[in-house]
Amino acid sequence: MKQTIAVLFVLIAATSFVCAEPDVHIGLGVWIWELPRCERGNVEAIVSRAKEARLGHVLIRVTENGDGWASFNDRAKVTLLASRLRAEGIRVLAWGYHYPFKIERQIALVESVLDMAVFDGYVLNVETEFRNCRTKAEELFAPIRRYRDANYPDKLLGYSTFGRIDRGLGAEMPIEVFGRYCDVAMPQAYWRDFDWEPRTTAYRMCQTWATREEQWKSEGKAASIKPLIPTAHAYNGSGGTEVIPASELEAFLDATKGYFGVNVWSWQHMAPEHWKALVAFGNRPAEEAEKPGRPWWVIPLRIWLFGIIVVLLVVDGLRFIHQVRLEPGWVVLITCLWPVYLVIGVVVIISTIIGLIRDR
Repeated sequence: MKQTIAVLFVLIAATSFVCAEPDVHIGLGVWIWELPRCERGNVEAIVSRAKEARLGHVLIRVTENGDGWASFNDRAKVTLLASRLRAEGIRVLAWGYHYPFKIERQIALVESVLDMAVFDGYVLNVETEFRNCRTKAEELFAPIRRYRDANYPDKLLGYSTFGRIDRGLGAEMPIEVFGRYCDVAMPQAYWRDFDWEPRTTAYRMCQTWATREEQWKSEGKAASIKPLIPTAHAYNGSGGTEVIPASELEAFLDATKGYFGVNVWSWQHMAPEHWKALVAFGNRPAEEAEKPGRPWWVIPLRIWLFGIIVVLLVVDGLRFIHQVRLEPGWVVLITCLWPVYLVIGVVVIISTIIGLIRDR
């Protein structure tokens, strides 16, 4: 019986490891850039505002120049804010702007942020500097992904970049590399930059990314396809009008049905009317969201592990009931069952290894 319990413990632990993965359904969120400019830096006011809008996540900037803690966001206050938000059931993602140089220092910094228990993940903001820098992107993203997988498999990794990838700078970004090592993509859906209507932006951006994803599939790069969580803007940094009308934000949010989440740039630029739009969006009737599919091999592997647990329990129970002697019918059943499970297990494990290698 002791041997059976030991085996069960190992199998349950293995099953838990197989199922450990970040939840990509993160709902509505807002980016925090400079904490002192958000509700005047008042932690409780920020938490209250987030609760009122029913935010699912908040992104807080923690890095400056990619390789150092953001001097404008006090580390102790960021930690306190993250703790308070998480206590209210709001996920907290750290984020930073990254560059294709000082790679090792950036990796070390991101790893140290992932080590902080107050954060549920990390988002790398990668823009103009990474144009046509595929190798540098690989050097930055791959080690971070390995560290995350080895230590915090349930923490979310994301990347934020240009929303339009069919032209301009967006077309020159190595998003195939970014996607391969992250769990979600957060394209910047800034409709004023695209000269599109807000609602059109939500639809056309989705179509543009879907076209690129089909290309990746045909090239055997399906691992780069990740859920889209678009970023809307309440502030237009490239145009003459600083504040985006709340009606435009409302129209965009209304068109994001089907996405895994949506967030807004940025807290310090949002006016009261923007928050009203978020409150209305956050309080709309909940709709059934389609859960993302797990890797195809997880379910058969779990069934196989669970089957072994059941067989071990049945055998031990029957041995106890029949005082070590089993009825002939049970002996035949178990004798036939074990080879079947062994064959299924070998097939599933080999297929899993092949699938993992192909998706790398």
